[in-house]
Amino acid sequence: MPTELITNGTFTGNASGWDLLEVVYNSNNVIYPTDCTGVFDPSFIHQAGVGLNDGVIYNVSIDAAIPAGNTLVVSLGEPSEGGVYSDNYYTIPANGNIITRYTFSLPCRYFVPGGYTDDFYAKGHGAATDLVSRIIVDNVSIIILRPEYDPSIITSVKKISQNLPFPQYVIAGQGTGSLYKLFKKTTTQAFTLWRSPVYNIGKDFDVMSIEFNIIGGVASNKTIVPILYFDNERDSSVGTTINTTNYPNLEQLIQLTSKNFNNSVHGKHNFFLELQFTGTALAVVSTPINIDIDILDT
Repeated sequence: MPTELITNGTFTGNASGWDLLEVVYNSNNVIYPTDCTGVFDPSFIHQAGVGLNDGVIYNVSIDAAIPAGNTLVVSLGEPSEGGVYSDNYYTIPANGNIITRYTFSLPCRYFVPGGYTDDFYAKGHGAATDLVSRIIVDNVSIIILRPEYDPSIITSVKKISQNLPFPQYVIAGQGTGSLYKLFKKTTTQAFTLWRSPVYNIGKDFDVMSIEFNIIGGVASNKTIVPILYFDNERDSSVGTTINTTNYPNLEQLIQLTSKNFNNSVHGKHNFFLELQFTGTALAVVSTPINIDIDILDT
């Protein structure tokens, strides 16, 4: 959960933690009752030591009722919207004096070294001089703005061994939050490969089956060759090439057993799986890749 940086932003029972200039605490909120006219000396609420960092963007939320002829200016760091920076403040216009929730993002900006740093300001502007036209503020909140990524974007990239001197391509990972896949992206879909981690077994074992999905199924100009390496690459076994010749039904689910490999699928210590991609069309293997092994009692 995001960490709340403001202290007593709800003004519950008091205004502890806040500096109030010509602003009064009033039953779990604050009111700007006096003349707010002027840019550099308005009424404001202020909290120091919020824990803001220069240049970091934060999410700010605030409830405000602002009558006609008034505005509320919220800033992080340097407090004057007429100062050095132009992007660290947000102006809330009059809203008919109706309590409204506002949420916006602001960077913290420091005015001068050693001066204003991690401070929060909410300054009232206008002529809030009577009971009807008072600005009311409540429920102030600041949290750090974490980047929210489109779940379909690339989530990992790996440069792998290739037999092309230049250009060198990569294997990338992609996910939607529930579905994940590996793929290679090139202009010509030149040769490249992906390797699993090394799985340390420590006993004699056999690889019984390998199962994975090809998104879109087997298709023309897509070729994948599975290879198993055993015992620190001392032995290897090449699987049946996955292409339209060997899979004429254009299967999407690929299931491999020992019968699909040219050598033994037995190891004594460890193994890993390699998938070699060739062809002029993009080949995409969905993860997870399921590998079933049988550990032998010796």
